[in-house]
Amino acid sequence: LYVEAIRGGEFQAAVGAWVGDYFDPAGFLEPWSSAHPENAGRWSNAEYDGLLKAAAGETRLATLAKAEELLLREAAAVPLLRAGDAFLAGPRVEGLRPDPMGRVPLQLLRLAK
Repeated sequence: LYVEAIRGGEFQAAVGAWVGDYFDPAGFLEPWSSAHPENAGRWSNAEYDGLLKAAAGETRLATLAKAEELLLREAAAVPLLRAGDAFLAGPRVEGLRPDPMGRVPLQLLRLAK
């Protein structure tokens, strides 16, 4: 019922989650664009859509930062928490360095002598 209500737009507030599937801020910002199928709240803002389209080249990150500011200012999305990861390894384990997406390249792990 919950998912059906979300898909049907029958809510005032809803809890959701999103995982970046590629290492770029646009992966978190594009789902809030007017025509994106994951925009369950159906929030629409022409300025925001324009910023996402304009985000290219040397000013890409600065333009995406403006889009993020607008998204948060209008409260179309309210970040409640960011999940964290915990890794437990013995003192001999070397190379345990998760990338920014939280993945650990296991082929880089080594046991010190």
